[in-house]
Amino acid sequence: MYPVSYEFSANPFIYVLLGAFALCLLALAFVTLRDTNEDTWLVRAYNKSAMKRLRLSQLLRSRGVDTDFYARIVPIKVIQSQIAACKNCPSKQICDQVLWRDNPSSLDYSFCPNNRSINRVLQPAPEIQT
Repeated sequence: MYPVSYEFSANPFIYVLLGAFALCLLALAFVTLRDTNEDTWLVRAYNKSAMKRLRLSQLLRSRGVDTDFYARIVPIKVIQSQIAACKNCPSKQICDQVLWRDNPSSLDYSFCPNNRSINRVLQPAPEIQT
C-alpha cells in the first residue's frame, strides 16, 4: 500500500470571511450585552469589567467593598445606572482628589452621584423579628 497524504490548502479568501464573521459575532455580543437587563453571568461579567474601568471600582474599594462580590449581588439595573452616573459624573476632579488620598475610607463621599445608591446597597438588611 502506498502512504496516504491529505493536503489541505484553503483559499486565503476563506480566512478573511471567517475573520469577518468572527468580528461580526463579537460586535453583536458587545451591543447585546451592553444594553440588556437580563441577569446572566455574561452580563454580570461585562458590567464588572465596565466598573473596573471607571472610578466606581476604586470608590467601592476605598469603602472596603469587594468589587467582585458587589458585581454578583447588586441588581443589574442598579449597576448599570451606577456605571452611567460614573461615566457622566460632573465631579471627576473631586473624586480623583478624594480617592488618591492616604485614608479615603474616612472621607465624605457626598459629591458622588452614586453615594445614595451605594449607601442603600451597603445597608445591612433589617432583622426579621419572630
